Amino acid sequence: MKITDHIAKERELFETALSVYPQELALFDKLSLLYDRFRGEWPIRVHADLPPSALFLVVSTQMLGIPTLLLLGRTTDAFALIRRAIEATGVARVLTENPSLESVYVSAYPNVNDPNSLTQFEPTREYKRAFSTKKLFGVATDDPWRHLRVTFASISAIHSHAGLGALISQVVRSGQLFMPAVETDHRELLRCWYSALATFTAIAEAFVLIFRDQGRTVSNESAREALAARDEMQRTMAMRAPWMAHGIGGPSSRAGS
Repeated sequence: MKITDHIAKERELFETALSVYPQELALFDKLSLLYDRFRGEWPIRVHADLPPSALFLVVSTQMLGIPTLLLLGRTTDAFALIRRAIEATGVARVLTENPSLESVYVSAYPNVNDPNSLTQFEPTREYKRAFSTKKLFGVATDDPWRHLRVTFASISAIHSHAGLGALISQVVRSGQLFMPAVETDHRELLRCWYSALATFTAIAEAFVLIFRDQGRTVSNESAREALAARDEMQRTMAMRAPWMAHGIGGPSSRAGS
């Protein structure tokens, strides 16, 4: 298939999906407004608040790309953005709990400006130790951190690393392997929509905790809106995807197939 033909197919999928997923888009609209409220309530001051608070901007921009990718059926690409948003949230948590690690964070790539170095993009041992996956989410068993830890691990296995998880979407047709470029199964797409919505709702709750730990004032209204976003998402999911009532699941329902 020519790239131009693929683009035409994606455009057609996008236009159709706009009329299929209005409820999910409305939920993302409300989440985006909630994130805007957070940014207005917690203005990020240059130098004084970097980098933990600035990571909230990373999360916000990643979220903006998710609906477009899901409307295009590009679920793997959407989960790549979700993974980065979760990681940014975990890093903000570590830096808030241990501000002395900021120097380790900002100097993670000492050779980044040396194009001739074989370790130009190799992080320091101190960085890898301080910001390991285990450190990002801690050992807490309560949400939102439990949700973020589990989702990060499953996305890494299926949508990020090139292990067996990368082969899940392959199918056999006429005795040959085929790998679709876009997801078209409505049930699977709904699961992806609500996995994304649940994750960014959990991230909103996590940043309420992070900013409170930083000593910032978090209005009761903002905290309530974060919880209300989760409740509305769950109610809508129960109507639109009732088979998911017992859990959001990982980034692909095909993982066990």
